Amino acid sequence: MKQEVTATGKTVEAAVAAGAEQLGVPAASVTYEIIEAPKKGFLGFGEVPAKVRVTFVPTPETVGLAFVKTVLSDMGIDAAAELSGLPGGRREYFISIEGDGASVLIGHHGETLDALQYLANLAANRAEGKDDHERITVDVAGYRARREEKLREL
Repeated sequence: MKQEVTATGKTVEAAVAAGAEQLGVPAASVTYEIIEAPKKGFLGFGEVPAKVRVTFVPTPETVGLAFVKTVLSDMGIDAAAELSGLPGGRREYFISIEGDGASVLIGHHGETLDALQYLANLAANRAEGKDDHERITVDVAGYRARREEKLREL
């Protein structure tokens, strides 16, 4: 979902930085359109600041991470979620959840965790007309590795 804001600043770069700060994202991840270029004026009179429209389009993996963080905060779980890419350059990502009380997200034999992973993938890939999809794996405190090891033992 695209976010847009109009910002002003002494220079175009300052206006873009202010707009990115309002959106809460790094300035390098936004695009901008100059609405009005800055004018210096004479002795400070007639000075006009730069006015830009700053746009941020989040990537699917950041949408999935934001969804997981929203679920954690809405459930009142004191845990942190981190996003990392899986090796190999594929469009696969891994969200790791660590913290006190996060084990409630695992459920019986990982059913709750699988449901959370499914919903995170739906949130990340809900853009219309997309042919390629991101694959997001969600894990809580290394549960998936422990479960795989137990299944191998059996």
